Amino acid sequence: MALVRRARVIAGVSGAIALVACGIKAGPLFHVSGGLCSLFAWGAVAVWSSVWAALMRARLNVARYNERNAASLEEREAAEAYASLPDTHELVAANPEVPRLAQAWVKRRTVAVCVAILAAFGLLGAVLLALDLGIFFIPLVVGAVMATLAGIFLPYMRS
Repeated sequence: MALVRRARVIAGVSGAIALVACGIKAGPLFHVSGGLCSLFAWGAVAVWSSVWAALMRARLNVARYNERNAASLEEREAAEAYASLPDTHELVAANPEVPRLAQAWVKRRTVAVCVAILAAFGLLGAVLLALDLGIFFIPLVVGAVMATLAGIFLPYMRS
């Protein structure tokens, strides 16, 4: 866990350096592209460290591994039980609410993820605007693109 904490600290420091370097290089004495280059370079370090920390933490979570393994055993048993049931069309005909409820759940989950993405990038844009940087619109555009992609692809992903 110390390694995960260290990666998170690196991510935080890299994110702070990214914002400071972007602010300095995008100031009146420098060109905006230098600030964007620094922002993306240090931002990439911050994102990589955050993702790596999350992967390491997930890898070391034995309780979750046991839980997932038990779930996969339950899924196999459920698949075997499902194979012995009548056709899916007959089940849906017997209970027509199931597809609608499943679609409603997927839509709620997708909307929640898209709103979270937009809120995060909107907050970053607001911070850049508060710092009087002319690049506040970049996180808004990136957030809109990511939310759109999540809205398109998330309903097709398995949880």
